[in-house]
Amino acid sequence: MPTFAHRSISRDGSTVAGTITASTPEEAAERLIQDGMSPIEVAERGLPVWSRINVPVGQLRRPGARDVVAFTRDLARLTKAGLPLDRALALTIVSVQNSQFHHIIGDVRKLVRKGRPLAAALGRFPAVFSPMYVATVRSGEISGQLPATLLHLEGLLDRQIQFRSRVRSALIYPSLLLIAVLATLLLVVIVVLPQFAPLFDDAEHSVSLVTRMVLNVGAWLRFIGPWMLVLFPLGVLAATYALRDPTIRRNVGRRLAGLWLFSRPDVIASVRTLGATLAGGVPMDSAIALAASTATNPAMRDDLSDIAAQVKRGQPLSAELGKAAWLPPMVLQMARLGEETGRIHETLVEAAHILEQDYQARLERFLQLLGPLLTLVMGGMVAVLVGGVLLGMMSISRSML
Repeated sequence: MPTFAHRSISRDGSTVAGTITASTPEEAAERLIQDGMSPIEVAERGLPVWSRINVPVGQLRRPGARDVVAFTRDLARLTKAGLPLDRALALTIVSVQNSQFHHIIGDVRKLVRKGRPLAAALGRFPAVFSPMYVATVRSGEISGQLPATLLHLEGLLDRQIQFRSRVRSALIYPSLLLIAVLATLLLVVIVVLPQFAPLFDDAEHSVSLVTRMVLNVGAWLRFIGPWMLVLFPLGVLAATYALRDPTIRRNVGRRLAGLWLFSRPDVIASVRTLGATLAGGVPMDSAIALAASTATNPAMRDDLSDIAAQVKRGQPLSAELGKAAWLPPMVLQMARLGEETGRIHETLVEAAHILEQDYQARLERFLQLLGPLLTLVMGGMVAVLVGGVLLGMMSISRSML
């Protein structure tokens, strides 16, 4: 049976270090809790040297969404099994692999032991736990349904991760193809064309129009290329500085809000957050404000904030949502149906699910068309370049006969 080294907090609050024999780290932590101690860290002794070297390297990354999902799932199952929150947090700490996240959960547990609500303790770390996450946990604590709320939150976060993963996977092939297109064009223009240019200098009037166009375009690209290496970073810096202006950022966001490819992820996140927080018992105006915080588009964020203010004054949600031009009509219909049936949280979550499936299907169709389109563009450009060179050589050959 393996031996585990541990650091724990004893009943009198002092830190204790020692060893314990158990089958798994979870069993070791449970035995320590039964002895009246609160484990901070449990690690197996006698690990190989390569493991001791590699483990810290993998733990240098920042806590990610999958870490939060795993923590939420473990905490939900432990609290549902009847464990007190303090003991449940102690057991979740043992299974956390990321060192930064390990310390964060340890700090959360310390705050909970001092009497702070779980939501307030999680809210101390906004870079890891989003406002929607904290608000949902708070609603679960208020309603006394924390385990069920955590299970619902775990499923919600897991679907978000799967959605982002599918989108990223779908973008890999078009991105690689676009890089191949640009690399091929640069190779032809920078390396191939200069090799043939001297052949046509003395026969400028005898070469075809296509050949002259290809040579002129190649010369222009070779001339502007070094300048682009300087101007492009300057343009990026200028655009970044300009977007610091709230007015410019809002105007750009307003333009992007009308394009489904860029706006739909924000719509999905906002509608899903609104439904999830309403399901947790958060008041309507506060739930809309939390939904606004999940939107990255400033124009959409402002619209949702205005909607929250109007709803707080007593206006119906569906009527106010209708004023947002970037919201799909289906969301308005689902919101109206939810108001009529008194189950608006369920209809909004279902609307987010439908929007997610629709966005994924449309994105896949778009990317399926983009791949062949990029292939045709690349083939056409290479054909024009090579054809221009061949036509020029044929023209020289005819002039020499």
